[in-house]
Amino acid sequence: MEGTPPGSSQLVTDSGWISSEAFLEWMKFFVSNVRPNEDHKCLLILDNHASHRSIDVLDNASQNNVIILSVPPHTTHKLQPLDVSVYGPFGTYFHNEIDKWQKAHPAQRVTLFDVGKIFNNAYLKAATPTNAIKEPEVRINHNPQDMDVIEIGPPNTSAHNDIAKPEPSGLNNKTS
Repeated sequence: MEGTPPGSSQLVTDSGWISSEAFLEWMKFFVSNVRPNEDHKCLLILDNHASHRSIDVLDNASQNNVIILSVPPHTTHKLQPLDVSVYGPFGTYFHNEIDKWQKAHPAQRVTLFDVGKIFNNAYLKAATPTNAIKEPEVRINHNPQDMDVIEIGPPNTSAHNDIAKPEPSGLNNKTS
């Protein structure tokens, strides 16, 4: 795949969905780049997807000084603030880049060979120091009567307002 960020690893599955085998390959790539050791272990926070919980993945992590913390399903937006501050904007930027690509290449389909450059353009806009550092403040609500025990800073906090929020490109909007 051309145009991917330097040092990227590319892997495509037949189904297009992550699998335990594909995640194990990613885990090996991760370990080779992070290089955790006995004195400097690595904490890897993941969602609870089945591909992250295979015996091979867990064994590989254990053998390579990676500690996996799996968060409960449907809570990453609350427990992993980068889901809001980086990955949320990334999704919008990615869709905008797809729109731009389709406009520049009428009647063509985006292929696996095009995704790298499209991804890179969106990633460079979303994964900024401002977005990563100014992530929303995570607070614990100590009211036992309130089921929303974990909150991500209300929209009016300065940390939340400093997150770069892209606007949809509007290229897919149909006009009547």
